[in-house]
Amino acid sequence: MPDLAADWHLYAPDFRGHGKSGRVPGAYRLQDYADDMIAFLRQIPEPAVIFGHSLGGMVALLVAAQIPQHIRSVVVGDSPLTAECWLAHLRRTRDNLVAWRDLAGGAHTLEEISDAVGNA
Repeated sequence: MPDLAADWHLYAPDFRGHGKSGRVPGAYRLQDYADDMIAFLRQIPEPAVIFGHSLGGMVALLVAAQIPQHIRSVVVGDSPLTAECWLAHLRRTRDNLVAWRDLAGGAHTLEEISDAVGNA
């Protein structure tokens, strides 16, 4: 980021429930993240170049589709953008899903979590 900051005005917002951002019970669909970014980007005076990694890439594409007038360009890195890619990602990260489920109190099965994320 320091190299980019020499020529660009950079913002690095956290998604809800990530980094230093607070949690919002039950509001972690892709569209929820997109809505947050749309509200943020509407406050910026000129169109933005947005970079999204993984989840951020999926959200960046949703944002660009919904407010193209606020987007100069989109860069997507390492995002599972097809159903096949998403399912492969879920298989590779199954152990992480188990850990997240357990940290969240184990209220949902892995299948429910996978379905909810895949249908978001």
